[in-house]
Amino acid sequence: MGRKRDAKDIKEGKGSSDIARQIDHAARLLIDFKRPGEVRDILVDTYGLTPRTGERRIASARRLIHDEVNAEDRSEAVAKVLQQCLKIAGEASQTKQLSNCIGAMRLYCELLSLSGSNRIS
Repeated sequence: MGRKRDAKDIKEGKGSSDIARQIDHAARLLIDFKRPGEVRDILVDTYGLTPRTGERRIASARRLIHDEVNAEDRSEAVAKVLQQCLKIAGEASQTKQLSNCIGAMRLYCELLSLSGSNRIS
């Protein structure tokens, strides 16, 4: 049995652009915190795939996300997470979800190494 295809292995052609689009769509859904079962169902409904093919697209999307994260500069990644923490904290505060606000700010402080809870004794 040969190795599995992923987004990098797709050759040019009509079907390949559809596959790449499906993998990209799955990656965006995963990044938006959709559960794998939800992503599979969306792919099946949207593109008419079999559930197994949907699972394969999810696996390819995970590899794509992994490769992109590993290629990304760590300081740039931390900056993105910090920005998301502030956004989450603001939205949580506006909707009176203060525990979520506190959690976002705690993560923000840990990323900035401002928290005293990570001290080495």
